[in-house]
Amino acid sequence: RQASFGSASITCIGDVDADGNISVTDLLDLIAAWGTGGDGADIAAPYDVVDISDLLGVVAAFGGCP
Repeated sequence: RQASFGSASITCIGDVDADGNISVTDLLDLIAAWGTGGDGADIAAPYDVVDISDLLGVVAAFGGCP
């Protein structure tokens, strides 16, 4: 699923800030979007709300994008 967060386009699931790495900044962006539609932070079903599923998705993918 490709999404956007602000003006950034995300091609690596979990890379909320679209910088090519899944890192602490992605976790911080996800937390900032918690409970909202979250744009690119909403990476896991159920969609339309940033929740624990999205947090677990970012943690599971932590590191470099393939």
